[in-house]
Amino acid sequence: MEDARYGLYEVAGGGKDPDLDIVFVHGLNGHPFNTWKTSEFVSRFFKGKAVEGRTAEQSASVSSHTSPRDSTDSVASGSQLDECFWPRDLLANDFPRARIFTYGYDSSVSHFFEGAANVSNIRDHARDLLLRLSGDRSDCGNRRLIFVAHSLGGLVVKAACH
Repeated sequence: MEDARYGLYEVAGGGKDPDLDIVFVHGLNGHPFNTWKTSEFVSRFFKGKAVEGRTAEQSASVSSHTSPRDSTDSVASGSQLDECFWPRDLLANDFPRARIFTYGYDSSVSHFFEGAANVSNIRDHARDLLLRLSGDRSDCGNRRLIFVAHSLGGLVVKAACH
């Protein structure tokens, strides 16, 4: 079974007919979810505030991420928000007609006791990204595509665009 850290994961569906796709690509030693989440921000921003389209209680609670493809916005009743995964929790509110993905690849420098580090290069990761995107974008016509990348992820995106 493929590691849940690797692959293309939809985190927001964009409704019935999305206008745009946004793909997040993490950097060196990054993670497709952990790179884009924080808990510090939540304690300062969400205290008693409502995000557009949600009540303050819903904004202050978080859905558990049970499946990489689970893009539902289920909220555990009464649970406190202890983290903010901003592509899903913030960006999706600002761009409700955008499909939002996160792409994970092995960017570890070392795996310590788990064996040798990945020998794939930037072009290999770029090809994998394009292959995975082509499956999810095969029927989207001329829908715009935006990449948000950090560090090594920017080099992967650059290689994918060339």
